[in-house]
Amino acid sequence: MMTPEPKTRLNPRLVLGVVLGVLVFIFVVENWRETKIRFFIPQVTAPLWVGLMVAALLGAVAGGLIARHMAAPELRRLREHQDRTEHPPTGDSPSPQ
Repeated sequence: MMTPEPKTRLNPRLVLGVVLGVLVFIFVVENWRETKIRFFIPQVTAPLWVGLMVAALLGAVAGGLIARHMAAPELRRLREHQDRTEHPPTGDSPSPQ
């Protein structure tokens, strides 16, 4: 008697990664022309996709830092709770009166 082979499910993260990779490739190919990019005083000439990718990466970093800052109080509370459950107070020390 043969056992049925388990169904392989596509990992949604893998699918999303492949789709994003294809979209980035298309984006780069379509935005290859040179353009002037100015940030405050300096002006450089670079492919348009370079400027847009730098802006997107800076935006992602800023968003991550803001999200981390907003989550910090909750993370601290979770760590304190974990410390209390991992190291409960023992009865050896005198309790404060």
